[in-house]
Amino acid sequence: MSKRKEITDLPFGKEKIVRLDWRKHEKRMDEKFSIFLKLDRNLICEKCNKPYFIQDNLKIPPSIQCSHYIGRTKRNTRWSPTNCFCHCTGCHQYLGNNPHEFRKWVLDYRFHGCVNRLMIMEHFGNEKFRGDRGIIELWIERRLAEVLPTWPVLDYPVLDEIYYKLGMKE
Repeated sequence: MSKRKEITDLPFGKEKIVRLDWRKHEKRMDEKFSIFLKLDRNLICEKCNKPYFIQDNLKIPPSIQCSHYIGRTKRNTRWSPTNCFCHCTGCHQYLGNNPHEFRKWVLDYRFHGCVNRLMIMEHFGNEKFRGDRGIIELWIERRLAEVLPTWPVLDYPVLDEIYYKLGMKE
């Protein structure tokens, strides 16, 4: 069931205004963020250090994934590089099934044993989301524009606009 709302009776002959379906918008943001994170972390699993490589079809292997310590339902930390990790399928599944191990690993790997910094991130993740998805998507696109030139041109439709702006595709 879509949450779209159309307003057709507008004065001065203005066109219809369609409320953006945030689920589709967030899906696009998730895809861009996932690509950014994997490329930024050099396609290496952050737990087991296994390297991955761009496939012949110019796609990122599906066995390297974007893993969230605080789940994706918490939008305050959903697109935060501090909360997200590049994991292979095995490490992602293991850490997802063992939350205490995941917390210990994040504490050692990301926060170098500083419990207060981890607790701040956990607290922030539980706050009500007051962010602007448009600004977050712009930030993701700018970060992608920084990392994309160091990689071959990938075959993802969601990246086409960024490639055009960078002059990497015609």
